[in-house]
Amino acid sequence: LAIDDGLTEWGGGRYSKAAMSGIGKMIGGRKDESIQIYSGCDVCGAGGFFSGLFGAEREHSVFCGAVGGGEHGFGRIGGGQQAGVNGKGQPGILFCGVRQCAGRKSLSGKCGENAFYALSDDDVLTISGSGDMYDYGSEEGKFTPWHKEYYKSVVIENGITRIGDYAFYHGDVQEITIPDSVTAVGKYAFAQWSQTETISLPDSVETIEEGAFSGSTFHTLRIPEKVKAIPAKMMEACRELTEIALPEGVETIGDNSFESCESLSKVTLPETLTEIGAYCFGSCWAVTEVTIPASVTTIGRDAFFVWEDGQTIYVKGKTEAPSGWHDDWRSDEVKVVWNV
Repeated sequence: LAIDDGLTEWGGGRYSKAAMSGIGKMIGGRKDESIQIYSGCDVCGAGGFFSGLFGAEREHSVFCGAVGGGEHGFGRIGGGQQAGVNGKGQPGILFCGVRQCAGRKSLSGKCGENAFYALSDDDVLTISGSGDMYDYGSEEGKFTPWHKEYYKSVVIENGITRIGDYAFYHGDVQEITIPDSVTAVGKYAFAQWSQTETISLPDSVETIEEGAFSGSTFHTLRIPEKVKAIPAKMMEACRELTEIALPEGVETIGDNSFESCESLSKVTLPETLTEIGAYCFGSCWAVTEVTIPASVTTIGRDAFFVWEDGQTIYVKGKTEAPSGWHDDWRSDEVKVVWNV
């Protein structure tokens, strides 16, 4: 079987996952990183194709031609364009496990007592109305109504006050607009994003909840000045994050907030800070130095875990760790300079 370099479409029909996996392995050199991967199709075997193409280390998925009314089989795989319906560039995504293929339908409905959603034909998800969005989850029965759909941008209109838990979890989103009416961001609302490098929170935001941005590709994030507490796991495993500056006024940083941010090289802590949670900056190998303000009275276990020789922690106003600092607050290998 010979497959030309110019292949952009694999036609309809139903193929076994085993067969498609073998084909995927044959053209494994064609690794188009623009393809985002979410789930498999148990009818056409396209999940098996991507399994072979990307290897077991990737989360396998399918963009199936049947999404949008086409035949089974995947559509466009090249040209920097996400999979479409039989190569015609109409994207479709099936999330969360192996699912039957299903045609895409226009979506609209309620997502809060007075909040509404609508997904347009040009793949823009709009949240309108007023008040708080509903809270959602990451398991069957708790998903958002749009969790199986592809949308390239999100527009939250003025009037929405709280972004619900898991509202845009696992988004393949290139652009988002958040209005000044938003004061709170729910748990894991923007977790596991894969296309967006920056996200801008308006100055109106006062509360950010657990894991709100965890596991995403954000390079930077500006924290609004009204935020007083950084929640647990806020940016855990954001491996592309390079810099974080917490504004004056922040008093606490929750457990695991920046753990495993492997590209994080610059951290600025405010003079108002009193507490640093357990594992907060664990495995942040790229940070060369950080200064702990004199105001910090509590540091949790392994807050600076897996910090190594060549990394330096400067401590203001203290000659030794106070009683509120855990005995194992940092790695033995890291250099600590006291009373700077």
